Amino acid sequence: MGAGAGTEELQTSPPIQFPLYGLDADRPGVRWLDGYGDALGDDVRWIGLAQGDPGADELIMVETFSRSLTNSLHVRGGEPPLKSVSFAAAVTLVNLTLPDPSVDRPEGLFKAVVDHADTRSRQHADWTPVTWLVDGAPVTARAWEFAGGWAAFSDALPDVYLAISGSTGSPDGIAIDLLKDSRAYHFDLDQPLHPRVIETSAAAALADCGRPWPGRSDLHPDQLRLLPSQS
Repeated sequence: MGAGAGTEELQTSPPIQFPLYGLDADRPGVRWLDGYGDALGDDVRWIGLAQGDPGADELIMVETFSRSLTNSLHVRGGEPPLKSVSFAAAVTLVNLTLPDPSVDRPEGLFKAVVDHADTRSRQHADWTPVTWLVDGAPVTARAWEFAGGWAAFSDALPDVYLAISGSTGSPDGIAIDLLKDSRAYHFDLDQPLHPRVIETSAAAALADCGRPWPGRSDLHPDQLRLLPSQS
């Protein structure tokens, strides 16, 4: 895929080769492609879809991981796949619950919350069981709540792992569906992927929203509790 005459060729990743899931169509909010991985040019191992409802001050991220590629990666690395999937959900939760960049953040805060997310992801088997609806059928997931939000994961599907994180609300009862038409997310399921696809999708979602996304205005007690001065 070329970037145009007189420019360098744009390196792309191939189209998605696994089932992709997003929040059910009835849930309100704007939607966009938030990320994918791993390395540019390689087969896509995971896709992150975002959905935000500014009226409810709610942001939810749904990450779908190819089970075969994730298992292959972690057989080589020696780490259990669900540790990686739960850590992805936990780190997304960390990012969702941090205050707006304009808010003063104590030194060491980000490292403290990421270290905490890593510790909790190593204990993913002890996360609280919850129920999701996937294409209308109940499946079991496990959830961790932190700083007013939540992170959860499920290995109930045969081809993919799922990781979902929310800035508020409850992880129980989340309804997701197989994505057959990605137009609501402003990209094409059959197209090669590259960073400009993410930029275009996010810009279109922002236009749909009509205003900047609201950021948190202060630190949560769960975050403050992790700082050395607060322990």
